[in-house]
Formats: sequence, C-alpha cells, structure tokens
Amino acid sequence: KVNSAVDDNQAARNRKRRTSRSIAGAVSVHVINDTTRALISDTNVTFQSLDVNAVNDSKSIAITGALAIASGNTEATGIAGGLSVSVIDNETYSIIERSGVNVLSGDLVVEAINDSDIVNVAMGAAGVSGQKGLAGSVVVNTIGSEAHAKIIDGSEIVVLADPSVTGSGKARVDSKDENKIVSVAGAGGIAFGRGAS
Repeated sequence: KVNSAVDDNQAARNRKRRTSRSIAGAVSVHVINDTTRALISDTNVTFQSLDVNAVNDSKSIAITGALAIASGNTEATGIAGGLSVSVIDNETYSIIERSGVNVLSGDLVVEAINDSDIVNVAMGAAGVSGQKGLAGSVVVNTIGSEAHAKIIDGSEIVVLADPSVTGSGKARVDSKDENKIVSVAGAGGIAFGRGAS
C-alpha cells in the first residue's frame, strides 16, 4: 500500500509537470524597383497632336498571418508573430531632349505619373491554456518614388492651334507622384490556467 501511494503521488507530479509549447510565424517581403521612360531624343518630328506619357502603376498587396495554440496541465507556452515588409522605389520620366517638335493642329502633352499603392496586413494570434502567451505583429512600408516631366537641352517646340477647334494649340508639361499606403497590424494573446501544488 505504501508503494502504491508513492507511485500515485509520482504520477500526479508527472502530470502536473507536463508542458505544451506552440510557435507560429509568418513573414512576407515585397520589393518593387522600376524605371519607366517615355522619351523623344535627338530628332526632329512633326505631329498633328502629341502625347508623351510615362505611367508607372505599382501595387504591393501582402497579407501575413500566424496562429499558435498550446494546452498543458501546468505549463503551456504559445508564441505567434507576423512580419510584413513592402518597399516601392520607382522612377518615372517623360522627356523631350535635344529635339525639334512641331505640333500642327492639336495639343502637346508631356506627362509623367507615378502611382504607387501598398496594402499591408499582418496578424498574430496565440491561445494558451497554461501560463504564457505572446503575440506580436509588425508592418514596415517604404515608398521612395520620383516622377519627372521635362523639355530640356535646347529642344525647340512649336505648337499651332487649329482655327476650327476652340482651345487647341496648348502645351502642357506635368508630373504627378501619387502614393497610397493602407496598413493593418493586429496581435492577440490569451493565457489562462492554474498550477496545483
């Protein structure tokens, strides 16, 4: 009977010491590095109307998630983490250089548009039945972009209006840098339990 009681106590202690550990992680990295050019260079040209357009439309969409669940009698550990990194570095050029351009009856448009979008979601969740729960989430976004529209290096531009069209004969040089970022980062941790002596 004494040995049986000792064995029962040892088994109870072993059950109390049982541990459960769960670790989950998710990582996403997006890098966009582009150069877009619309170019008229070292030439003489004649058009009825002329559009020199360079458009860079970049998008980075990342969804990162992690889930960890641990359950133990007296010691349980759950760790969950999500990391999402997005980098956009673009250069957009619309250029007329060292050229002669004649527009006879319409408009001249030199335009550079850089439109960068980032949508980034990172999630971390940890559910623990025991003593320790840890959850983390990190989002890192970087946009470094340039847009240039130029008439340079001695270019000669002639734009003539069409007498039959009101408002014709205009020249426009325009650059736009439009950046948008949407980021959502969430983390949750639940830990509960009781150890018996």
